[in-house]
Amino acid sequence: MRNTIVLDEIKDVLNDDSGFLSYNSLIEEALKLALLAKNSDVPIIAVKENNYLVNKLQEILWSYFTEDEIISYLPEESLRAEEIASSFENRANRLNSLYKIIRNDKLKIILISPYGFIRHLPHKKELQGKLLRLSRNMEYRKEDLIQKLIELGYEKTNHVETPMTYASRGFIVDVYSVNYDNPIRIEFFDDIIDSLRFFDNSTQRTINEVEEVEICFAKDVFFDEEKK
Repeated sequence: MRNTIVLDEIKDVLNDDSGFLSYNSLIEEALKLALLAKNSDVPIIAVKENNYLVNKLQEILWSYFTEDEIISYLPEESLRAEEIASSFENRANRLNSLYKIIRNDKLKIILISPYGFIRHLPHKKELQGKLLRLSRNMEYRKEDLIQKLIELGYEKTNHVETPMTYASRGFIVDVYSVNYDNPIRIEFFDDIIDSLRFFDNSTQRTINEVEEVEICFAKDVFFDEEKK
């Protein structure tokens, strides 16, 4: 059971008219943020000093919200550090957070670090335009799909084992999109998508077939020829 009843009991104590927030602990801060978010029609952005405090605050807020209502966005402190030290897992988590921000209408709180707050990102509509929607029986050339995946930032591998990669053989393209727990197998019949299925990347066995999928971007920096 979520501790939402606590918010109703203490809201008169925490609410004030000054608009200035001061906290003695992360718990007090979490309670104040929870009250603000519950009464807000738009998501609240909370900036914490570092990634550690973001994660600790998020752990507390999960007592008052579902996981769909809270998202943390934690990029590396610089693009250079991101390119050198960022792991596939960190990068996938960051991109998945962006995906949830632009697609989740239940979002209440976005927790970020200072660098995440000032980081230059594409406009929401531009990111939404980078989502690739595929459906069964859709006409789509395999070569065009591969080119699109490359534009979205996907890296080619022999077998997809990590997010943000793709593999191609015969009439099949495997894609591991960050917004899904398992990779997608896209099978073509000529220039028609004949089937879409999620599969276990360790056993290669099909988990389930689906009628449509939405493939997420694999990077968050895009430059067309005009911007270059």
